[in-house]
Amino acid sequence: MIIPKLYDLFILEEEWGKYEKDFKVTVEAFIGSNGKEEHEEVFTFYVVSPTYLDVVTAKSSVEVGRGLIIMKDFNIGVVETQITRLLPHCSGDTWEKVSMLLNRYGYGEYEKHPFL
Repeated sequence: MIIPKLYDLFILEEEWGKYEKDFKVTVEAFIGSNGKEEHEEVFTFYVVSPTYLDVVTAKSSVEVGRGLIIMKDFNIGVVETQITRLLPHCSGDTWEKVSMLLNRYGYGEYEKHPFL
């Protein structure tokens, strides 16, 4: 059984609005395995504030939530903790299965990102 592990987390891009609690921060999570065959992939998550979502939905009236981590105050440590908590739920017999399960939460490195 492969249980994925978070190896690193980088802030790729930050967007701050007029207000302190209006933000979108794009993070890349480097997630891999420690098995006989080592694998590592990058998954992208968008950390957004409720205020930022208000702005987005005012324009389009609807948004799909895949790849989102919603929080009132940005804290990279909390983001890391939340991603780490997801990983045991993405375990599988093969890396392909693990990767597929991880894609329920974030965007894989070869996917187009339709959000924002």
